Amino acid sequence: MTIPNLSNETVLIVDDHAPSLKLYQVQLRGTGATVTTATNGTDGLEALTTDNETPFSLVIADYHLPGMNGGEMLETYLTSNPNSPAALIGVSSDPDSYKRHNIPNLTVFQKDGSKQSLYKAINQALSQRQLE
Repeated sequence: MTIPNLSNETVLIVDDHAPSLKLYQVQLRGTGATVTTATNGTDGLEALTTDNETPFSLVIADYHLPGMNGGEMLETYLTSNPNSPAALIGVSSDPDSYKRHNIPNLTVFQKDGSKQSLYKAINQALSQRQLE
């Protein structure tokens, strides 16, 4: 397992399941990332669209969120920010759920809580971003 070096990265994690949110937060801080969290799609979209000094370089969004789901959130964000430099990761117990949305270069992984799955998805998403 290759642990991603995220020491210069800002990450947004959007998940309404508190234990998962905390787990991802701890795992990502261990890679050196600066982490911001949101617990629903509306707050996640607000965090993405707020004029940040340092834009997010990685966004990890659970699909099943209250109100606006993760697919809707990412799709809405990309509609107004088509050249976003952020690497995007969708998390779901049903990996096909994101297929209903137009989200180019989205890396999807099945929520299982393992560090290996998370790091693999991050490495894949970051390598896709570098190819663009």
